[in-house]
Amino acid sequence: MFAAIRQAQHGTASRHSAEIDALVPLCRSLALKAGVHGVTVHDLRLVAAQRGMLPYYGKGRELCWLCAVPKKAGLVSTGRKRISPDPEVRNYAVCYVHPMYAENR
Repeated sequence: MFAAIRQAQHGTASRHSAEIDALVPLCRSLALKAGVHGVTVHDLRLVAAQRGMLPYYGKGRELCWLCAVPKKAGLVSTGRKRISPDPEVRNYAVCYVHPMYAENR
């Protein structure tokens, strides 16, 4: 079952590889600015939408491929979770930090 889920996630991410590659520099920049507090996929989604880097804001799982961006950017998961800044998306997301802040968390 988990293998099927991973395969589906990999397929979704590979279909959006150009968009993921385009968002990597933004993700790294946000992580550097956030420092030890970290950045979430929700933060990335919000800033990318504000800058016109996403063709649409998306609803539900339409932008699930954004979860691949922090990993591709080389960010490190802190294990902490933070609620989305978007009032329409009231769920928790994992915080990621730039590798230079990983030891200080």
